[in-house]
Amino acid sequence: MRTFEITFDTYDGRLTAQVQAENRFQAIDKGIDLFRSEGKRVSQADVKTLVEISSEEPQQEEQPVVLGIAYCGTEITEENRDEFIYSEHEDEHIHIDEAVDTYDSGWIHEQSEHFYCEISDNCYADTDYQRQTLCGITAHRHNLADDSDYVILEAGRHEGEWVHIDHAQWDEESEMYYHEDDEIEPPHPRNEVIASYHESPTHKDLNCGSIRTDFSIGFEIEKNHFSVDGSNLVDRGDHVGSFDLFKGFETDSSCGVEAITNVLPLGGKQSKAREYVFYLIDQAAEIINSPTNSSCGGHINISSKRQGLEDGWDILDKLKHNLAVIYAMYRYRLQNSYCKNNKKMQKGENTKYSPVVVKSGGRIELRLPSKVENVEQLKNRYDLIFKILYHTFERPVSFEVLLSKLKPNLKRMYKRESKEATERQVEKINRLSRHFRYYLINDATHPEIQDFIQ
Repeated sequence: MRTFEITFDTYDGRLTAQVQAENRFQAIDKGIDLFRSEGKRVSQADVKTLVEISSEEPQQEEQPVVLGIAYCGTEITEENRDEFIYSEHEDEHIHIDEAVDTYDSGWIHEQSEHFYCEISDNCYADTDYQRQTLCGITAHRHNLADDSDYVILEAGRHEGEWVHIDHAQWDEESEMYYHEDDEIEPPHPRNEVIASYHESPTHKDLNCGSIRTDFSIGFEIEKNHFSVDGSNLVDRGDHVGSFDLFKGFETDSSCGVEAITNVLPLGGKQSKAREYVFYLIDQAAEIINSPTNSSCGGHINISSKRQGLEDGWDILDKLKHNLAVIYAMYRYRLQNSYCKNNKKMQKGENTKYSPVVVKSGGRIELRLPSKVENVEQLKNRYDLIFKILYHTFERPVSFEVLLSKLKPNLKRMYKRESKEATERQVEKINRLSRHFRYYLINDATHPEIQDFIQ
């Protein structure tokens, strides 16, 4: 057994100890074990000197002090230490001729996994980020993402692959890149994804055939987002799904998104038209029940297939005094910037941001109705509009009789905690309706509605 004195230069200072070992390698290991047992941070790379001070064997000529053992098994001495580099990645010394300098892990051995990025001109040790483009370029994923010359293909035969932008084509509808050799086929029909404002598909006229009625209705249902299958959908291109009720979906700057219905038949309680529309509404419950906020609206569009009512003004001329009920119900939206103009519905002042707007194609838009919160509310609005139109055009009645006809509808729409509270609310709507009707016919404004008219 031989005695060695070994010295380490460490973060804890210079450490020296005497150990007994059969050879220099065992002496280094014993020295490391000794100081590590005392809680010192020490490794082969910290060996400063190793001197044999006694031996039971015959003295031999002095050997070079071994400072450590390299990755390749070579002894590191004072004479050759400059030929080696310490690698934190390998936790060993590596001969300079076998070392690779990487961007993410420093020096590594050439036999360790790594790759060369042709974009950044760097080597990387983490091969999880290694990508190869369709044109054969090897690169780090982050470098590809940061380089405007390369894009990832999001659809087509090469979906998920990186390619030079010269070999990619952009599809405006789906907002995706395709390979130049692929045929562009949108992943979903246009009426199933959220489009930009006013870019959803043209509506279908469902008021036809055996369920055809004299009047058509359509709804614009604004939401914070669409809650579908646990996902919140709000961005252009998000896939909502197929619903026969809706012509499409759009982004909306005032609220978030909106669902726009097709042209629907407007029928009474026993009609096939109403049964069909309510079936479509139930099928679209996820969309209709999605969350809203105070900025959301619920515009209603009306048109007629009856002869003599093809023009929107022909409809409004007969209808506008009875719309006093709508004014009373949604009076607070009269102060909204989206409904503040032309409150008396005069032909010469027809502008977009008004309570009622006459549009092309014989259509009038009621912009006053507030947000649609749920399926029940939408169905109640459908029945309310039908009854107003029915008693304006089919079976005309006086305004007082109209209010009595609408009472069951209003009681459903303003149901309170008690029958008496509901009655009070309905009577308030009736009273305000009379005030608004007087305002629409005359120039006088009752004090109770003054704040809503200004």
